[in-house]
Amino acid sequence: MNILKQMISFIGAGSMAESIIKGLLNTQCVTTEQIQVTNRSNNQRLTCIAENYHVIVSRNFEKIVSDADVLILAMKPKDALEALLALRSYVTTNHIVLSVMAGISTNFIESVLEDQIPVIRAMPNTSSEIGFSATTVCTGKYSTFENLKNAIQLFESIGSVFVVDEKQMDVTTAIAGSGPAYFYYIADAIQKAALIHGIGDHEARMLIADTLIGAGEMLKQSSTDLGQLRKKITSPGGTTAAGIQALMEGNVHHAFISCITAAVRRSQELEKG
Repeated sequence: MNILKQMISFIGAGSMAESIIKGLLNTQCVTTEQIQVTNRSNNQRLTCIAENYHVIVSRNFEKIVSDADVLILAMKPKDALEALLALRSYVTTNHIVLSVMAGISTNFIESVLEDQIPVIRAMPNTSSEIGFSATTVCTGKYSTFENLKNAIQLFESIGSVFVVDEKQMDVTTAIAGSGPAYFYYIADAIQKAALIHGIGDHEARMLIADTLIGAGEMLKQSSTDLGQLRKKITSPGGTTAAGIQALMEGNVHHAFISCITAAVRRSQELEKG
């Protein structure tokens, strides 16, 4: 079902770009002919992307830009200024510039591009490759409602979309953009514990995955306070209570607050270089 009509060019070919490309193709929202990819200098990476996804890769930067309706900036934040300076010669007000770079503000992008270019900042996550990204988006000062609607349609094809104020992007990046890594970290610890206690690797992984999915659905479908959801499982003197006590003794609650705070701080630092 090809629901996106735009030509989409990716500037950058790292893991985030690959996840979005894979998700768009898996959900059949675009064809391979609608996706073009370039990067700074890694030809091997472009070859890999072309072989795996059969999309268009090119070193002709002017053509990559001029052929596109949507430009997705997916380079590392440290490479943003160099890429934007190169882009400035070719981008026009007819483009939508979608940045998936952590920490780089729409104002910074607009100021480097100089013209009144529609810029939208987005933070998907790598679950986009299976159509389950939680993506936050915010608009720059030259973006129209139609630009935002197009961006929402694109990201809704690979998951859910939440429109936020730009001042919230650093924290939503820490929660949703980085969040899957935190859950994988927890899952890895639980899997290791399961192996210690005699559960096989595959069985443990599937059990953990379905438990996470169920908890996630409860979070979405129930309006019950999070503390109460936990307490409903935690019978006094029971197994859950013993486990929660161990987490409390390890100060895990505080550790995760510190984790999010550190990620927010790093997002804020990235634009400064």
